[in-house]
Amino acid sequence: MQAKYVLNIGPASYKMNRKMIDKERQQMSSLSLLSIPAKAAAVRSQSMPPDMILLNLNSGYYYSTNPVGAAVWACCDGLQSVRAIISEVAAAFGVPAEEVQGDILDFLTDMAGEGLLRV
Repeated sequence: MQAKYVLNIGPASYKMNRKMIDKERQQMSSLSLLSIPAKAAAVRSQSMPPDMILLNLNSGYYYSTNPVGAAVWACCDGLQSVRAIISEVAAAFGVPAEEVQGDILDFLTDMAGEGLLRV
């Protein structure tokens, strides 16, 4: 398992609403193990095994993840805590939860910062 959860960013459109992006970033709250992340309404995703492609309709940016990032994204259903997501992904990839906790928290924070998740 790779240690990092890649989130590649590229413009899907050059018509970007800077105010909207800044507003999303300001609304982002800090994540904790008890936070319950959910996919933002303005995000569309498409599985491209083994990866996931995400499109933020508000910003016009698209993102791609690696397989581990795709597994984290799939768990962001608005029902599971960050702690549960860490446990599920760690079990799926056969690694101790403590080993991936920091990376998953960073990845979720990055996705929330890009407006892909609500917390």
